[in-house]
Amino acid sequence: MTGRPALILIPVLTLTGACTRTPRSVPTRSIVVRSQRVEVDPEPARRRVFGSLTLLAAYRLSSSHPRFGGLSSLALGPRGDTLYIVSDRGAWLSARLHLDHEGALTKLSDWRFTPIPDPLGHPVEAPYHDAESLVRLPDGSWLVGFELEHRVWRFRPDLAARPALLSVPSRLRDAPDNGGLESMTVLSDGRLLLLCEQFTRADGTHRGWVGRPRAWAAVSFPESDHFVPTDLTTIPGRGPGAGDVLVLERAFSLLTGLRVRIRRIRAADIHPGETLKPREVGRLEPPLLLDNFEGLAAQRHKTTGKVLLYVISDDNFSRLQQTLLFQFQIKIN
Repeated sequence: MTGRPALILIPVLTLTGACTRTPRSVPTRSIVVRSQRVEVDPEPARRRVFGSLTLLAAYRLSSSHPRFGGLSSLALGPRGDTLYIVSDRGAWLSARLHLDHEGALTKLSDWRFTPIPDPLGHPVEAPYHDAESLVRLPDGSWLVGFELEHRVWRFRPDLAARPALLSVPSRLRDAPDNGGLESMTVLSDGRLLLLCEQFTRADGTHRGWVGRPRAWAAVSFPESDHFVPTDLTTIPGRGPGAGDVLVLERAFSLLTGLRVRIRRIRAADIHPGETLKPREVGRLEPPLLLDNFEGLAAQRHKTTGKVLLYVISDDNFSRLQQTLLFQFQIKIN
């Protein structure tokens, strides 16, 4: 036990600190975000193919807004033309995606910023604001997973609406403050898959769960080569790979530097009580341009049927890091 309050008490604690305030809605505002194209490969070869991943576009994002940064998870809107992002200082961001006829990202526009509301409708505050995972459900509602005080809030399609607490596995409350629910996705059959970043079992596997609220079953995710999972996404639509899960992973050491990879879990291999069987589909390593990648989202292009991936980095609000957004096409074998 970590000594933190039980998960069921989190909304009460949040409300207690604001019991004299009147419930309200948080405002959404336009912000200016600069998108600068960057080269991922500094070598003359300018590699764009990494295993089954083909790089389509790469941008460095920056803004003078004081709360821009710390972007930890992302998801596509219902029409596939809007990217939604959560930050670890309690904010929603969204941007309109502009794709060419082949699906490559050419521009981002119409940036919006909304503080994540707490159950009283006020902007969520520390220590409750560390949003690390984001999922859009088939009914249009949203799930946001938080660390430090581990919980999941469910929001109606209106992002500014006050959230409800989702019932999560009871063992999640025992996760390390900064190593809890880092990854979450909704499977094609409606179940949720949850993975922890640093909450491991005695055999070294990462703790996870599959199921629905009040009906969770444990699963394990194998760690290899010092990589840890930082986000999940499910391949949408119909066609090759539909329903399979992609896992974004990150590793860092002084010897090898920062490394990023994506592994694929076939939908047919996700069973309660078992260890998941991911297979690597692509890896990025030095000297490539890399940063602390924590967000992964997938969409299927309406015209071509190609599966497009978006990967975003969390700069930790550090001047030594940057916010990078990469777009890939994944070849489904």
